[in-house]
Amino acid sequence: MSHFSSVKTILRDRTSLKAGLEAILQKINPDAIVEEYEVPTLLINDYDRNDEKYAHLVIRRSDLNTDNRRALIDVGFLQNEDGIFQLQADAWDINRNSIGDHFGNLDTFLAEVQLQSEMEFVKQQFPFHLWDYETAETLEDGTIRMVIHQKQAVTTSTPSW
Repeated sequence: MSHFSSVKTILRDRTSLKAGLEAILQKINPDAIVEEYEVPTLLINDYDRNDEKYAHLVIRRSDLNTDNRRALIDVGFLQNEDGIFQLQADAWDINRNSIGDHFGNLDTFLAEVQLQSEMEFVKQQFPFHLWDYETAETLEDGTIRMVIHQKQAVTTSTPSW
């Protein structure tokens, strides 16, 4: 039987999480959107209407359909009292929608969400017009290292005549 599960994450920044989800959706379905709510909204579960979960950030199941399969359950992220977003999803449905087609499973999808969210956070804190980024490298333990350098300020002087 399919049902929502809450998966703990370490995602805290709503803006970064939303931007990371949008970057991921661009690869899966460029027309898909991430809905954002101040008050958690009900996620829809066509498999079991009695299985209710809520989320602040929502990807509707209609945006996760594939050519030959129909997603039954929305995917969402609910911010808990500690400020951490928890994934509200169903692993079975993920495996049969466009997320599963692209990432293979829920764990790989969540790892990509974490990575994209962190990349978006770095972009917000260190904007491209002020900082230079070196290519990120993945270390043996899976850590990703990115080196950021502040751009040199170019000053121009006006002749004082």
